[in-house]
Amino acid sequence: MKRFKKLVFVLLALMVVAGFLSVFMKSRQYGFAVPKGFAFGAPNNQARMDVEGEYSVTWYGSPAPYKVTETFRPTGDVFNTLSYDEMPLHRFAIVTNFIFWMGLFVAFLAPITIFWRPQNKPSESTPPEEKQKTNKTEKTSENTRD
Repeated sequence: MKRFKKLVFVLLALMVVAGFLSVFMKSRQYGFAVPKGFAFGAPNNQARMDVEGEYSVTWYGSPAPYKVTETFRPTGDVFNTLSYDEMPLHRFAIVTNFIFWMGLFVAFLAPITIFWRPQNKPSESTPPEEKQKTNKTEKTSENTRD
């Protein structure tokens, strides 16, 4: 029962780690400076910027991105930030990432669980002495015919 509890605890911990990596991991971000007149956003509704700033694209999730956000941060005295979700939250990609991370953890831990054997400590007590068996049986009342 103790091993079962330990196994369940390890699996739950790995599920929490896989869930965290699937949902909260920002996989990559790419940004660069843009001049005045830069336009970004959906093809049918693009926003044109009148100031210089920094444009960045952020992908969330690994290996399958579940959300992509484009952001424009103006430089200078302008403090507003514009962002556009190029790909809104995609739940199937989160499930795919979770399955990927759990499979990766299982693949790394499988050789350990297959080949690892706990070392038993040698016992300090001596084994009981075995009684010697003899094939001769002598009866005290037996007549030996002297």
